[in-house]
Amino acid sequence: MRSDEMDEMDETDEMDETDEMDEMMQAYEADKQKEAQQKQKQAQQKKQGKQQDEVDQQKEAQQKQKQAQQKKQGKQQDEVDQQDEVDQQDEVDQQDEVDQQDEAEDKKQAQKQQESLKRRLAAEARLQFEAKQKAHQAKKHNQKKQQEAQQKQKEAQKQKQEAQKKQQEAQQKQKQGKQKEAQQKQKEAQQKQKQAQQKQKEAQQKKQQAKKMQEAYVYYAKRFNESVRRTEKLQGMLAEAIFRNGSSNNGGSTRLAETTLREKLAEVNLFNAKLLFTNKLLQNESLTKRQKAEVIERLDEAQNVREAKLVYESLVKALQGGSSGRTVTESTARGVIGSSSRPVRPAATASALNEGFEADRWAKLAGIIK
Repeated sequence: MRSDEMDEMDETDEMDETDEMDEMMQAYEADKQKEAQQKQKQAQQKKQGKQQDEVDQQKEAQQKQKQAQQKKQGKQQDEVDQQDEVDQQDEVDQQDEVDQQDEAEDKKQAQKQQESLKRRLAAEARLQFEAKQKAHQAKKHNQKKQQEAQQKQKEAQKQKQEAQKKQQEAQQKQKQGKQKEAQQKQKEAQQKQKQAQQKQKEAQQKKQQAKKMQEAYVYYAKRFNESVRRTEKLQGMLAEAIFRNGSSNNGGSTRLAETTLREKLAEVNLFNAKLLFTNKLLQNESLTKRQKAEVIERLDEAQNVREAKLVYESLVKALQGGSSGRTVTESTARGVIGSSSRPVRPAATASALNEGFEADRWAKLAGIIK
């Protein structure tokens, strides 16, 4: 009777685990389908961008040809009549106005590009966090299913041994002339054999599930690594875009160019610092959705790298010092921002959140460490 109850409990646990596995597999297939759709969309966008570049190049060529014709006509007019210098000056002024408009348009496009790169960097950070979390879950399920498969294998072996034992007892009873008892033992042996086959089948199913979870782990780990490589490329593109934009706005003044470049680099460093600290804090799986939203909001209020670091250390202390359900209060973060003049004290528990892929690299990019 106890054995039947235990079997029923095992079946209930297996049904719950099967439901969890089904949800995991559905999420895995949905992510793969979403990634394929995203790649197709990116290919279409790339194709449209290429067509737009060709149109822009054609317009630029036509404009250059038109300008060349205008200059040629102006030169011929100068050779014919020197008094047309006034008209030529008007053309030069018009050309300067066109150049200024082109420069303003280039600046606007550069700003749009920078904003787009920042949004893509933020999206990559979220993708890395989700991929790491799902890879961890897949690895955990894989290990669990392997252990369950081994346990089922052992149970199947045990049932086989008991079946052999019952078979031997049946033979002994038959030799002693106890036919009824021999038949009973034979029936019990067959039942044990059937149970052993069932356990063996369950073990095979667990192995298949473990293999599927291993594939999911490899898939999400690959997505994380690809996102890291894209992030490095985007960081380079953003720095180059900021440098080009700063160089085009210097107006020939070296001092102004240096000031602008410093401001742009400080802006990039602040963005990278916020991204780094947000990633570290969001790796804490005990945070609720509300706490995560508050963490992002408080870090976004920082005006420089120092304030961002102070906010991060304060949030670490608040999350680690209290209970797991403690929320991040607004007064805690705002108090830290207002006390940026006080000496920086390293968080005693910051090392607990320093685990993560590429943490040192992010810190160097953000200018936190040299």
